[in-house]
Amino acid sequence: MRPADAAAAVTRQVQVAPASPAPRRGSEYAELSRQVRQAGLLERRPGYYAWKFAVTIGLLAAGWAAFVVAGDSWWQLAVAVFLAVVFTQIGFLGHDAGHRQVFGTGRASYAAGVLLGNLGIGLSYGWWVDKHNRHHVHPNTQDADPDIADGALAFTAAQARASRGWPGWCSAARRTCSSRCSARRSACTSRASRR
Repeated sequence: MRPADAAAAVTRQVQVAPASPAPRRGSEYAELSRQVRQAGLLERRPGYYAWKFAVTIGLLAAGWAAFVVAGDSWWQLAVAVFLAVVFTQIGFLGHDAGHRQVFGTGRASYAAGVLLGNLGIGLSYGWWVDKHNRHHVHPNTQDADPDIADGALAFTAAQARASRGWPGWCSAARRTCSSRCSARRSACTSRASRR
């Protein structure tokens, strides 16, 4: 089923819902999950992945060919940007393999993940699967989701305040701006009330 057909199926299901629905079974998430499954949105799409693999491998080969042809020149910067986009696509394919969406068996998905991650972009597939599984257990939960752990980016105000460098600077600047804006708002409100 094509994505457009699947999205249309979900839309039709939502639109034709009865005016007085039968009692729901389970949570809202369970209902949404049923609708997604019934629309076929979780089915594997081998044709899509065959096309995606072929195009991505072709672009990777073209990128490395451009790297060789460009030699020692400033064109290497353009080649680096191009290869960064291709490597990102390889990472997305590895992500889908990690979710067992590419192949019907776990063994084939694992082999694809190792080839794409370890060999393709130099990212340990085993490390990534472990980290990504922990992310799915506690999505966006501070101190439990490794994807929002302290690092280069601050995801919460507390992380930003504790940071050095630009995340801490941005947090301090925002606090200063907020306090100035609050003071201005108070002054404007008091002036308006006097009139």
